Amino acid sequence: MTIIANPTAGRGDGQEYLKQIRGLARKSGIKHEVLVTRYPGHANELARSAAEGGAQIVIVLGGDGTISEVVNGVVGYSVTLGIISVGTGNDFARSLQLPLRNPQKAWSLIETGITTQLDIGECNGRYFISSFGVGFPAEVVKATRRIQVFGGSAAFLLGILKALWRLESAVVRIEIGETSIEKDCVFVLVQNTPYLGGGLRVAPGAVVDDGFLDVVIVEALGRLEVLANLPRVYRGRHENHPKFSVFKAKKVIISSGEKLRTMCDGEVVGYTPSRIRVHPGALQVIVGRRNGDKRVS
Repeated sequence: MTIIANPTAGRGDGQEYLKQIRGLARKSGIKHEVLVTRYPGHANELARSAAEGGAQIVIVLGGDGTISEVVNGVVGYSVTLGIISVGTGNDFARSLQLPLRNPQKAWSLIETGITTQLDIGECNGRYFISSFGVGFPAEVVKATRRIQVFGGSAAFLLGILKALWRLESAVVRIEIGETSIEKDCVFVLVQNTPYLGGGLRVAPGAVVDDGFLDVVIVEALGRLEVLANLPRVYRGRHENHPKFSVFKAKKVIISSGEKLRTMCDGEVVGYTPSRIRVHPGALQVIVGRRNGDKRVS
C-alpha cells in the first residue's frame, strides 16, 4: 500500500492528519510506504511512479486537488484508490458519501476493502474527478486561493463574494453530440459529481457511475441574482430557474470568441477552447459497502 499525503491540505491541517494516518497505518500492520508531496504537481509524479512500480492500492490524504493529481497519475494502471479527504472543498468525497476531514473514519472505511468503478472526465488531455468549469468558476477558484483564514464552505463562499465584483458574461458555444448551443453565459460547468465549491449542489442529477457528464449552463445573471439564488443551489433546488439548463453528455466542446479561463477540480488550468469527454468506469475507488461491490484482495 502506498499513501500519498499533502501536508498543506485543509489550510495546513494536513500535517496533523498525516500524523494520525501514520499511527493508524502502523497499528493496522499493513505493509505500507508514506510519500509526502512537496510542490504542486508532485502528487501526480508520486502516483505515476508508484503505479509504474506495481502499486495496487494508493491512498490519498488531501483535498480534491491532490486526489485529482493522483488520479491523473494512475489512470491506465490497475490501481485501487482510497480517499482520506481533508481538503477545503472535499466535493468528490462528499459525492461518494465518504468521511470528510475525519482520517480515523476514512481509514476504517478503507480497511473494509469495498470497491466500485467510477467515471472520470477528461479535458484537453487532463483528467478530472469532479468538475470542469469555464468563466466565473475559475475566477472563484482564483479568489478562494487568496483566502487563508477560513476553510471549507466558508472559504468558497468568500471566494464567490470576492469574484462577484468581476462577474461578466460572454457568448459561449457548447457542442453536445449533434446539438450546438450558443448563449450569453456567466459560466458553464461540466460535472461528474453533483457537488462543487465545498457543498454547492450545482448538478443534482449527476451520477459518478452512469457513463455521462452533466453539462450545466447558466446564462447571464446580475450579481444580486447570483446571491439570491445561492441558498437554492446549496440545496439543489435551482433547476427550475429560467436561466439554468443541464444536459447529459459523453462528449462536449466548449468554445468562445474571447478566451475564457478554465478550471479543473478546483485548479485554474487554462483557457477555452475545451474538448471534454467521459471515461466510464475508468477509476476503481474504495467506498462504503453497497450491493454488487467487491472486496479488495
